[in-house]
Amino acid sequence: MDFTFKSLCLSSCCVLMNTSNFASEVLIYGSLRPAYEHQKVDGEKLRSEMDDNSTRVGVKGFYDLKPDLKLDFGLEEGFNLRTGEETDYPRNFYIGLSSEVWGSFAIGRLDSGNPTGSPLYSQLGSIVSYAGNDAGLTAIGTNIANARNRTSNSVGYKSPEYEGWRLSARYHHTGKSIFNFAAEDPTRSADFGADYKNDDFKLGLGFAKDWSESDAKVNQMDWKWQFGLRSTTLDLFQPYVLYGQEFYNNTITSQKDIHYWITGFKLNKDKNSLVINYMEKDVQKLVGAKQKRYQLAYVYKVNKNLALQTYYDHYDKNDFKDDQTARGFGIGVKYDFKYKLF
Repeated sequence: MDFTFKSLCLSSCCVLMNTSNFASEVLIYGSLRPAYEHQKVDGEKLRSEMDDNSTRVGVKGFYDLKPDLKLDFGLEEGFNLRTGEETDYPRNFYIGLSSEVWGSFAIGRLDSGNPTGSPLYSQLGSIVSYAGNDAGLTAIGTNIANARNRTSNSVGYKSPEYEGWRLSARYHHTGKSIFNFAAEDPTRSADFGADYKNDDFKLGLGFAKDWSESDAKVNQMDWKWQFGLRSTTLDLFQPYVLYGQEFYNNTITSQKDIHYWITGFKLNKDKNSLVINYMEKDVQKLVGAKQKRYQLAYVYKVNKNLALQTYYDHYDKNDFKDDQTARGFGIGVKYDFKYKLF
């Protein structure tokens, strides 16, 4: 689906939604995240250039079916603010139902931005503070936590909150690739999350399972679990830790049990915040090898919509090899906006 066709679809949706007979509320929203970064990757020369930390624009809303039942819908596209190119084809595209009594249900291409969230990724974001962004230079959601946020052919559910607890689940079939419609992957997956919060702490427990054909691909994940805890007693200082384990269809030279953990803290003072993270993860395709990574970020919040960021990331992708290290420093802007169309 090319840019012109998708833009026409988005424009048509906006026109259709802009009638009182269709929607009770429609929002247009987004997050603009330009950056300037210096990076040195795998022994190559230092690279300095403009970049982008996952800029996105979307439309979402709901229609009141009954006093306690809403029809939810949304479409979000990702863009590279530096070039204007699309990046995520789309990030989400869903329709669903929500109720204060029964919870939220959604189908489509789902990510953490839909009403049901993402069982693993939303849990990660609740426990861990990202070093500026979970995108670009400082992204950890996919390569460290393997939190598979964005999935097509998906059905999601999130329960109402009960005495601090909330449950979530998602089932998705890999099916035909959105990049190659001739390709068919038989993998089916299910993700589950249980989250709890009060005034003193947050905790989360996540589980994921993949089902494949009998001839499962070599080094393909079978199942995983994760557990996280964050102290929220003080707003000034909030430490956290997240630990997980994954199990793979391994070979003689690769690892079956993969352990990963992330620890760090966030300091808040007025409009200033400081995040420091350290993490490790086993390298699945090489027995005994580990990934090691540490991050530092400072964010100044100008107002509720605008934040200025500076961040540093040191990523040792394989401690057995000296030429697989990435280091980078960046300065960025994050501007979030939301406008109610009606």
